[in-house]
Amino acid sequence: MSGRKSVSLRRIAEASGCSIATVSEALRDSTRVRASTKNRVLEVARMMNYTVDPKVQAMMSAIRCHGTSSFRGSIAVVDILDPDLSSIHPFHRPIFEGICECAERLGFATELFIIDRADPGQGVKRLDRIIKARGIDGLIVLPFTDAVDFSCLDFGRVSSVSMDFCLVAPKLHHVYPDHHSSIIEALYDLSNLGYKRPGLYMLKSKDSRLKYRWTTGFQSYHLMIGEVIDSRAAVVVDSLDEKHFINWFNDYRPDVVLGHFDLFWDWLEKNGNAVPEEVGFFCLNRVAQKSSCCGLDLNPRQLGVVAAEAVVDLINRGEVGVPEHPKGISVMASRMPGDSLRAN
Repeated sequence: MSGRKSVSLRRIAEASGCSIATVSEALRDSTRVRASTKNRVLEVARMMNYTVDPKVQAMMSAIRCHGTSSFRGSIAVVDILDPDLSSIHPFHRPIFEGICECAERLGFATELFIIDRADPGQGVKRLDRIIKARGIDGLIVLPFTDAVDFSCLDFGRVSSVSMDFCLVAPKLHHVYPDHHSSIIEALYDLSNLGYKRPGLYMLKSKDSRLKYRWTTGFQSYHLMIGEVIDSRAAVVVDSLDEKHFINWFNDYRPDVVLGHFDLFWDWLEKNGNAVPEEVGFFCLNRVAQKSSCCGLDLNPRQLGVVAAEAVVDLINRGEVGVPEHPKGISVMASRMPGDSLRAN
């Protein structure tokens, strides 16, 4: 008999002299079945070349865990653990929560997989084996700090969406914050508050992986208002250095500083520049910071919801593999109030 031929639990039950329920329990290695009965069922199943359909196995596992018969499939969510963090990145946590919330509502189970930054290639290969073994339907790749090559993964089995521009290869449908438009809108808001000389202090790794959408948005704003941008207005640095930051600030003298880190606020205060009385600070990702500074909320939970909706839509349409024409869905940021800007 061919190992690929479907073997029903009824046939195994008839051959082993057990009920279908007992066969099901035995094949799951349940402790509620006596060892002798379990061995008899397993021997019959082996002789019939019975194999578990990974999709059915995943479905039944989720039904048992969630107590629902509306389960439709499973989605793997992939992240890389930063070496200086003991758990998922603070910005990724609400993204994952949004994915889980939306996926559950649509009938899909989710599971988080962490890839080791020290050897991401091996992590991707392991993930490929898991997807095959468990019959996982969808894949969402969270926004890694450094782009990773996923080309060794067989995308022909799954419907996939990446977030930001976190993959070297392949190019997938992706969901991302609209960094370019969001910083333009922020600069208009700052102008309405009376700030006329903004300065951008940007860590290169925060911008290069986004194809420099922050700095190009900053430049676009000045073009849109018909103002020639000062070459000192926007600085991109390889690493953060307090002395370099203060030298830049003292040279250019912006009336508001835009950047990702609230430690800039501390550096300005240490330099004798009161915030917000003398200079403002506007954070480009307020969710990832702990202070009460004003800044952008990149809406990570909503990003997760949109990513889950996108991958479920692909699953429903039966679209798997690497798309010929990848599509992008952007989400605008919101402004979060704080104490680092003057009221008017």
